[in-house]
Amino acid sequence: GFVPTLGVLHQGHLELIRLAKKKSEIVVVSIFLNPLQFNSKSDFKKYPSNLNSDKKKIYNEKVNILYIPKINEIFSSKKIKIIKASKKANKLCGKFRKGHFDGVVTVLKSLFDQVSPNFAFFGQKDFQQVLIVKDLILKYKLKIKIITMPTVRDRSGLAYSSRNNLLNNKQKKIASFLFKTIKEISFEAKKNLNKLNN
Repeated sequence: GFVPTLGVLHQGHLELIRLAKKKSEIVVVSIFLNPLQFNSKSDFKKYPSNLNSDKKKIYNEKVNILYIPKINEIFSSKKIKIIKASKKANKLCGKFRKGHFDGVVTVLKSLFDQVSPNFAFFGQKDFQQVLIVKDLILKYKLKIKIITMPTVRDRSGLAYSSRNNLLNNKQKKIASFLFKTIKEISFEAKKNLNKLNN
C-alpha cells in the first residue's frame, strides 16, 4: 500500500495511513514536496514543511517504509520528461493552474515505478487529482488500484490540509463557513427537488 504526500502530515494523512495498514501487508509513505506541481516559485517556497514532526507521526503510526526522496532520486536524468495529464485536466482546475496536473502525474508515475504498489491511497479532498491519477494508471496499464477515503474535517467543518498552516485563525473561521454554506445549499436543493418530484 502506498500513501504519497507532500509532507506536513495532518489528521487526513494519518487516516489514509491507517486505511492503508488495514488493506495492505506493507505500507510505504512518501514525503516529497513536488516543485513541478506548483505554478509559481513563491508558492512553492512558502509551502509549509516540518520533516521532524512528520517523522514522529510516521513512527507513531508504525509505518513499514518512509521514503523521502530528493529530486535526483525521483528522476535519474537532469532533463525531466514531463508527462501530459489527461484531457480532463483542462475541464477541471487545471484550466486555471497551467501545468499543475502535468507536474502531479510526472512525479507520481516515477514514484509508482519505484514503489510498485498494489494499492495507492488518496483522500477525496483531492477529488480532481484522483480522476487524473486514474487516467494515468489506465494510460500506462499500471496494476495499481486507487482507494479513496472521504475528506477528513475538523470540528468546524474545515477540511484538514497542509495549507491550513498558512491561514490565521480568522481566515480558518471564514474558510469553515464555506463548507457549512455548501451543505446548506445542497440540503435546500435536495428538499426542493423532492417537492418537485412529489
